[in-house]
Amino acid sequence: MKREGARSADRFSLLMVDDHTVVREGLKRVLDPIAHEWAITEAGTGFQALECLRRQTFHLAIVDLSMPGMSGLDLIRRIKSDFPGVAVLVLSMHGEEQYAMRAFKAGANGYVTKDSASTELIAAVRKVALGGSYVSASLAERVVQLLNGQKPEPRLSSLSDRELEVLKRIVAGER
Repeated sequence: MKREGARSADRFSLLMVDDHTVVREGLKRVLDPIAHEWAITEAGTGFQALECLRRQTFHLAIVDLSMPGMSGLDLIRRIKSDFPGVAVLVLSMHGEEQYAMRAFKAGANGYVTKDSASTELIAAVRKVALGGSYVSASLAERVVQLLNGQKPEPRLSSLSDRELEVLKRIVAGER
């Protein structure tokens, strides 16, 4: 866990949760144009994130879905249950609509993929922090098509969250 900047009444508090240090460092660089508005705290695991949330008030948590120990979906559920005033923006490598649907069902307020442009991430952060919802236009279109039955539902959508997590770990070569 690492805390950047002093907490100030006129700044938003952001909790960045990703198990990769290089991703957190990159996010800080992407958010640099609005850094004067934010006090940023980092956590490398869901458990560290919950500890940060117990110690400090945050306006927004940016959460990765794929983390060891506690999955991003489980973390989102815990944040929404224990800290309902915290908005959650998912930043994930998973661009498939079934991941976004699961994140929104868990309580996420926004969903952005890691291959998004930095301007889109900044727009998403601002919108979600101010109480809105965010999803990229291309992902929104695919979700609407899925909900309207215009596209056959992917077979992965029938898996439970735990089954999907186990499948991802098997594909990654874990036991």
